[in-house]
Amino acid sequence: MSDRLQARLSTAGAAVIFLMLLAFVYVGSFVYLSCYGYDEPFVWSQQGYYFAEPITTAGGERHLVLSSFYWPLIELDANWITGRRPGFTLTQLCSCPEEHGGSL
Repeated sequence: MSDRLQARLSTAGAAVIFLMLLAFVYVGSFVYLSCYGYDEPFVWSQQGYYFAEPITTAGGERHLVLSSFYWPLIELDANWITGRRPGFTLTQLCSCPEEHGGSL
């Protein structure tokens, strides 16, 4: 094999390994955060899980950002594995109370 072909194969191999590592970290961090992220149940939405504390403004914003970041895995998990989705933050519940049961 020529040196050029061998260099291309090693570069392609390194890229594949790097992408697999990124995918492993993405999926692993989702599994960890969805199972152990914020382990205290939130009063109004106990079926879901939280990536951050849903009661504070900063925690609620962090939860929403991570929910959008992990959206593909949330859909896979909700439809095929556990059937659970992230819970609502206090800000979400206060902004549209009629959608979430009518009253708090």
